[in-house]
Amino acid sequence: MLNELDKIIINALEVASAEVKYFYSQLQFEVYKNNLDTIESIAETGVDYISVGALRHSVNALDISLKINAII
Repeated sequence: MLNELDKIIINALEVASAEVKYFYSQLQFEVYKNNLDTIESIAETGVDYISVGALRHSVNALDISLKINAII
């Protein structure tokens, strides 16, 4: 559920995205968000990319080895 501040930000993103695409059609518009709360609403504004910090900060490390033994 969007609060009033989220609604204002979403509205501003819609306007900004439309203006960028109108005046500078070659540019791509990216938005950075710390969490996943309003991703769907942001995606509907017409931005080209959404970067999410929560994806990067909450990932656990996984150590994978790629050892290949030759079969002769």
